[in-house]
Amino acid sequence: MENAVNKSFTIIPEVKTMDEASEIAGRVQNLTFADEGFQYEVFLIQKFRENESLVIFRAHHVIGDGIAFMIALSTLQEKYSKDQWI
Repeated sequence: MENAVNKSFTIIPEVKTMDEASEIAGRVQNLTFADEGFQYEVFLIQKFRENESLVIFRAHHVIGDGIAFMIALSTLQEKYSKDQWI
């Protein structure tokens, strides 16, 4: 992986365990964002488990804080309910 992020979406093939996914998340959290580029990145691990994919999302704090991201990403859940945030 490059040191600076210059694209917003990456598909990562052949990740089968949570340990492998955690190792990838650990590596990407230390990347810096390019000055003239997206200030967020999405990593998609397709077919992580049967009928499941895994998304690793990271963004610069300028876009939103941790709570805002948790609320936004929770809408992707199968059983999302706005009541859990109100």
